[in-house]
Amino acid sequence: MSDTTDGMWPSPQAPVEEWIEWATTWRSVAALNMVCVGFGERTVDFTVDAVPFPANPNGAINGGMLAAIADQVFGVLAMWGSPTFVPATANLQVEYHRPLIGPASIRGEILPGGRRLQFLEAILSDESGRRCATAHATMVAVTERPDLAEARGSHDN
Repeated sequence: MSDTTDGMWPSPQAPVEEWIEWATTWRSVAALNMVCVGFGERTVDFTVDAVPFPANPNGAINGGMLAAIADQVFGVLAMWGSPTFVPATANLQVEYHRPLIGPASIRGEILPGGRRLQFLEAILSDESGRRCATAHATMVAVTERPDLAEARGSHDN
């Protein structure tokens, strides 16, 4: 596998194991101590044992950290769901239902949408499986993935 710190993600044909490795070692994901534990057809699952930011006075993960975690889940999920486009977050909203104390599990899901617009949802749960926050995002395909465009361009000559 190529260096995962360069921002490029696995090819659309890569095995799921390569996607899991990439998603866990991607710099912005790794910086939040997130671990990818699996992909489904339209889903991705992560765990987070502890974030690199002080807990709130009640011991809960800071809401800004939950938003950052959700946004990283959405980036990975957008790349998984449309691996030929470079995605960007157009909208992100988070509803906080209860404090998330301790390890977290996150399930991201691609909702019905289009080819260049993706609507995504993430559920952030505590270690007991209680939903603590729900995030929604709209991701937009900004441009075609550079390495695929270059490869296609080199065949056009």
